[in-house]
Amino acid sequence: MQSEIIVGAIIGAIFGSISAVFGAWFTYRLAQKKRADDLFSTALEFMGGGTQRRNLGISTLSLYWREFPQHRELCAEMLIGSAIYLLTESKQKDAEHEVFNLHRIIALLNDISADVDDRKGYIRLGKVLDIRINNYQSKPDKGLWIDKRELHKWHDHLQTTR
Repeated sequence: MQSEIIVGAIIGAIFGSISAVFGAWFTYRLAQKKRADDLFSTALEFMGGGTQRRNLGISTLSLYWREFPQHRELCAEMLIGSAIYLLTESKQKDAEHEVFNLHRIIALLNDISADVDDRKGYIRLGKVLDIRINNYQSKPDKGLWIDKRELHKWHDHLQTTR
């Protein structure tokens, strides 16, 4: 009778331990998911406008893709969209802070390029760079004023990364 009680207690302890470990793991995963969602939401908010906000968004996305590498493709899409905007629509001309942001964006895109399977965004960015190179103006009406050698360097590097 006592051995049955001991066996029952051991089995209960094992199931209790397994339940506690599973509960802790589940809580950890939920907290990690919430942190990822909050961080991504912050990045989205910051990428939406203004130089300093874009600067914060780039930093947040950089942290996000390091913390959650499974979302690199999503980060790449956001960065590509910002790069295309800065190259084609920005009216900041040669504003050093925006040129710096674009350099950071291109560097991040190069860093994660090998891990991004869907190449559509990279192809689109390559086409935008082609247009800027083929129709080069040192001081275009729209888009940052980027030196043609820099555009070539970015284009060539995007073509070779993968």
